[in-house]
Amino acid sequence: MKKKIIISSVVVLVLILGIIGFYIWDNRVISTITLDINPSVEINLKRGNKVKSIKALNSDAKDIISGVKGKKLDKALETLTNNVIEKGYANEGEVVILISSDGNVKNKTIEETLKSSFDKKNIPVEVITIKNITKEDEELAKKYNITPAKASYIKSVVKENEHLEIKDLIDKSVKELNYTKESGLYCNPGYNLDGDRCYKEIERISASNGEVCPAEYNEYNGKCYHETGTVEGKNYTCPEGRTLKDNKCVIREVEEAFKEMVCKDGYQFIDGRCLNLNMTKDKQPGLVCNGDNTRLINDKCVVYDIIGANRD
Repeated sequence: MKKKIIISSVVVLVLILGIIGFYIWDNRVISTITLDINPSVEINLKRGNKVKSIKALNSDAKDIISGVKGKKLDKALETLTNNVIEKGYANEGEVVILISSDGNVKNKTIEETLKSSFDKKNIPVEVITIKNITKEDEELAKKYNITPAKASYIKSVVKENEHLEIKDLIDKSVKELNYTKESGLYCNPGYNLDGDRCYKEIERISASNGEVCPAEYNEYNGKCYHETGTVEGKNYTCPEGRTLKDNKCVIREVEEAFKEMVCKDGYQFIDGRCLNLNMTKDKQPGLVCNGDNTRLINDKCVVYDIIGANRD
């Protein structure tokens, strides 16, 4: 009898250990993904590419992580996309996202899923992939409380714009970092870059009813003109008497060339936008904000302090 009890106990113990082992194996993390817009999040995936956990890496991200845990990766990224749009992080035209993945899931899979999710919402998106994270990136990430991917990208911005310092770029969005990298324009801490101007939010007030320009049109002198929303590139020019060589103005002394904003054919650079003055539309009913330094975001008028961007 004792022998049977002992055997039964061993069988039960083996079953319990097997169940525990399977649970641990089934719930182990197989991939860790970080996404930076600014907000920044970390996603841990378990078997079946289901979200085991999602962590907000800064205060902005707390608003966009709801409804993600437990979903498969594609549905989780769709939910994140919807949350990003709903919380107003896609109001300024193209969304720029920085991604990095460690584990079974390939960066290309994440990139394609994000592009598809934003495409369904008719919102342009650029996905920047960081493939190799170094020990220096991880140390910078810990020092400044950011993702290693963002630390890596900030290093690349500073490398191309040596007048900048890493500490001054920590709180910038990926979109602003990307624009700074391409244009050399940047803002002081507390300001966000848009075009050639720096914006700092002062307050939010209720919008009023009125007439506004339709989507993809920008108001200029009381009319609605078609806009690209972004600058297409840049030209380098020199003062009279100096020659452009390797993006430097050369005579007896060398100085930085001027960087001029350039729009595609048919568009003019006006107030930080590329506008086509031959393509117009009438205004339509909508919510409006009073004052030159205000923008409509999530049905509220956001009041900004606006200054010119730095160009060293």
